[in-house]
Amino acid sequence: MSHELSSGIRFYQIQNNSMQLSFEKRDIILIAGVLFFMVGLLGVGLNPVEAIGISIAIYFGIKIFVGRRKKKKKILRSKNW
Repeated sequence: MSHELSSGIRFYQIQNNSMQLSFEKRDIILIAGVLFFMVGLLGVGLNPVEAIGISIAIYFGIKIFVGRRKKKKKILRSKNW
């Protein structure tokens, strides 16, 4: 009994490929924007530790905000059907 799919790829190979870290274009743009913001904070005279902490907080704050917004839109779309 063979566990190959029609394309000749084994099932566990597909699972391993789906677990790879993948960045979308908007994630890279967000990271670049947060880095530029951090450099700006350093230029104003903020301590590097504080600038890094604020930048990390902004990054995760935006990610959480966008994730909740997407989830909300998905729920609203499913109710309309």
